[in-house]
Amino acid sequence: MIIRGPNARRDFHVDPSDEIFYMLRGDMVLEYMQDGQRHQQVIREGERLLVPALTPHSPHRPPDTWGLVVEMKRTPEQTESLLWFCDRCHAQLYDVTMHVADIEGELKAAIEHFDRSVALRTCRQCGDVQPEQPPVPQHPLHAGLGPLIGRYPWPRPSH
Repeated sequence: MIIRGPNARRDFHVDPSDEIFYMLRGDMVLEYMQDGQRHQQVIREGERLLVPALTPHSPHRPPDTWGLVVEMKRTPEQTESLLWFCDRCHAQLYDVTMHVADIEGELKAAIEHFDRSVALRTCRQCGDVQPEQPPVPQHPLHAGLGPLIGRYPWPRPSH
């Protein structure tokens, strides 16, 4: 699918298969969770990144960016999940698993449900309350992120 920025999201998507991100225009930041820690990876225009299956990830696209996302076609019975994590301590705040038959409708409903609920946005570990609306992503260089460090930030699978 082709996706245009901006997208202001704070949920992390968990896909049952690998995903490929390719930036057609502009740069974006892909946040991902690994070993209980939040990481950020810049994907620059013309670069691609493979996100392994079941890796919680959250793409942040600034205005006027265009990206291509390639993922496996799934059957309506398959599921995928959204997770939310505390910005301060990275504890998981909430999760929802949905069938992909009406993914756009279910995705929108899940995000709106989280955003409306102070209880869901409040971390049970540290007490931090996430803002009701996520911030609009900034260009990676304006956000203080340096150049791309690696195109495959996860441990490579052994063959």
